[in-house]
Amino acid sequence: MSSKESKIKTVIREYLLDEGILRENIKDPRLEFGFKFEFPPGKDPSGRPIGKPFTVAKLKKKDRLDISINIGIDPKTVKMLESRKTELFNDLKKLFLSMHVMYSIDVNNNRYNLIDIIYLDNNNLISKNTFYKSVRILHDAAIHSFIIIGEYVKGEHDGLDFVFPDK
Repeated sequence: MSSKESKIKTVIREYLLDEGILRENIKDPRLEFGFKFEFPPGKDPSGRPIGKPFTVAKLKKKDRLDISINIGIDPKTVKMLESRKTELFNDLKKLFLSMHVMYSIDVNNNRYNLIDIIYLDNNNLISKNTFYKSVRILHDAAIHSFIIIGEYVKGEHDGLDFVFPDK
């Protein structure tokens, strides 16, 4: 890893540590580095973290960071959606496109992945504001998608459950 490459790793790690949201390193031979983190920071009244699990990674020989959140819909909700699943995923696609969020949807496994890419500057860096703006956009798209799914099953069950599968 060159000094430029290790500098961006250090900067991103510090951004995550400053907010208290870094959870673990991602070990993968395809990556220069990767981190799992939870956003937003904080806990609910019972002391559980309110953050959703995200990843940030820099692929080897690329001048960008990939930030993502993986979301799965729980089986109970999927059962209620079955007849309208295609319509739901089409509505989610429209949402993500309108928010300028890249996505991949796995209809068969009832999960989707939201992705943002940040290209690094000539010094191989990004500002803290740029990093967290990207994270907030993905977070907001995820929350909005939960609301849409909730509207699809409204009155059919009292609470939605989502799973956040590892890649």
